[in-house]
Amino acid sequence: MRSVRLIMISVCACTLTACATFGFGGNQAGVRIVGKQKYCGSASQSSEVHYFASQAGFDNWVNFRDLGNWHETVRTPGLMVVEMGQRPTGGYKLTLDNKQTQLKDNVLTVGFNWNAPRIDAAVSQAMTTQCVAVALPKRSYKQVKVLDQLGNARGSFEVQR
Repeated sequence: MRSVRLIMISVCACTLTACATFGFGGNQAGVRIVGKQKYCGSASQSSEVHYFASQAGFDNWVNFRDLGNWHETVRTPGLMVVEMGQRPTGGYKLTLDNKQTQLKDNVLTVGFNWNAPRIDAAVSQAMTTQCVAVALPKRSYKQVKVLDQLGNARGSFEVQR
């Protein structure tokens, strides 16, 4: 009985390690969303992508946008913030597209779904400017590209190492 329990614990530990290492249930590149905001202070309807290599850079951006309640930790190689831009109502959201997110030829491609509310959805009648913070994986790549669900480029940047 004791040996069966030990074997089961070992199998569970190996499975969890594999999931964490290879991104099972997520994406192969190891990209993950670490924070979200419904109001990010965007000044335009255009989407934007921001890269922060340091905590000070992210904190300055948060202070400039008056997002005092947003606290994320910037770890090497950095933090990326993807902004949806101004939207006329609530109900909009950004979600990570794990199938489109990949690391290939020193380029990390991060896919997002730009989701709009259904036409008949009950939504707040207030302008929103949603954004998400994404922890970049500790891997070998020089550039990050952000794509929407149609494959359109929404932004890119070079990673500082």
